[in-house]
Amino acid sequence: MDRPGFSACTRFCVIVVAVMLVAGCTASTHRGSLTPVQADVSEMLEEIHASGKPVGFEQQDVSALVSRYLPVGTPHADVLAAVRAHSGTRVIEDSPATLIVRNDTGKAMLDPDARSVVMTFTFDGNGRLAKVRAVQLKHQ
Repeated sequence: MDRPGFSACTRFCVIVVAVMLVAGCTASTHRGSLTPVQADVSEMLEEIHASGKPVGFEQQDVSALVSRYLPVGTPHADVLAAVRAHSGTRVIEDSPATLIVRNDTGKAMLDPDARSVVMTFTFDGNGRLAKVRAVQLKHQ
């Protein structure tokens, strides 16, 4: 029994399913790949500085905050590009397995609120971010 409009409905369903599959593939290929604009290091550092002020030799763990901006699975090149896009950051060590970055705010002798953020990024064998360790400390 042939129903009127059945073939049009079938075509519509096939098109919807195809669009959903293509959209799903496109979304999954970009997961974990951030551009420097998406991973705004300036915004991340502002949020870190607003989160609290270390006292004396205290080190505040800000790893979770950094991981929100540079999540696990991000390629090494994207992490490096994001931190280099910020003029106040210095790359201390850059190897295939580890990237250590430091950001100093203020001068210790001139600014009572001088602080440093030290971020250590560890990468897996495929060059993807595996672990983030970040601390904020009073700049001595």
